[in-house]
This record gives sequence, structure tokens and C-alpha cells, in this order.
Amino acid sequence: MPKTWGETLEGHREAVRQAVMEAALALASERGFQKVSMSDVAARAAITRATLYKYFSDVDSIFEEWHRSTVHSHLAQFAEIADGVGDPGEKLSEILEAYAMTVFRHHGTRFASMLHRQDHARKAEASLVALIEKLVLAGARSGVFRKDIPPDELARFCHSSLSSAFMLSDERAVRMAAGLVQDALSTRLRIDGN
Repeated sequence: MPKTWGETLEGHREAVRQAVMEAALALASERGFQKVSMSDVAARAAITRATLYKYFSDVDSIFEEWHRSTVHSHLAQFAEIADGVGDPGEKLSEILEAYAMTVFRHHGTRFASMLHRQDHARKAEASLVALIEKLVLAGARSGVFRKDIPPDELARFCHSSLSSAFMLSDERAVRMAAGLVQDALSTRLRIDGN
């Protein structure tokens, strides 16, 4: 069945938005985020400034939209893992490591700090904590995770413990940190007395 005009137009709009975000990110990686102008973005995206302003009001709004899209993509990845096959411990391990790697690779800059103060980032963090809590609860019910601390507190512990992974030295250290956080939830630690 052929595409309708509305589908074609919406596809075009999304392609322009993506081209603008890619152009802004490329310029930011070359010059730094503070030195990106709307004129430069329009030129790099091969559109007019008038067209650019139809989509974004300023450079900050471009980066905020890119961040919102990226955060949404990460949450979708984490949700897919949580809903997938495997026991709660395996799924939580995969999510904690993926989250820690994301923090290690993309956080820790003034620009990232600014973006993470935005409402969409706070909502995403709350969604991640809720997802972790769901897995902790399932793991506690199956005897894998401890029951002496409420699941919501353990979920916040996991999130906060890995939210500074950008300070670690390398990816090996990040994987170890994610493993340590998960080990703290384990019933084995309480049984062994370690």
C-alpha cells in the first residue's frame, strides 16, 4: 500500500530533525558545545536558518531533543532486557552493567550535568529505578536477593552507586563496580557472613 502524504511528510520532518541533531553533535565534537551556533548547524545540515528555526528555537533545544531521544533509547533497551528471558539476577546484572557503561562513556562533563538537570532526565532516572526495583523484588521472591532491605531502597542504592561510574579509570573497573553493586544485593553475602 502506498504511503500517504502525511506519512511522507512526517518521515521528512523526522529526517530533518535527525540531520540537525547529527550536525549539532558533529560541530560540538569539533569545537565544543559552547561554540555551536544556529547558523553553523543550518549550514552543516544543509538547510536554511529559517527551516532550522521551524524545528528548534535555539542550540540548547537541539541538544535537549537529542538527549531526550538518547535517554528514551537507553530506557527501551533496559526495559527489553527486563522483559526478556532469564532470571532476575541475570537481567539485573545486564542492566546494571549497561547503565554503568553508559554513565562511564557519556557523563561527567558540564554539558552532561546540564542535560541531566532537565525534567526528562529526572523522569528517566525514576523509570530506571522502578525497573531495577521490579527486578530486585522478583529476585527477592525467588531467593536470589536479600529481603531485609526494601526493594525500592535497594534499587536507589544500585542507581546511585553507579551514577558516578564516569569517575572510574576504565571499562574493566566499570564492570567490576557493577558486579560489586549486584553482589551487595545477594543473599549469599548474608549467608556467608562476607
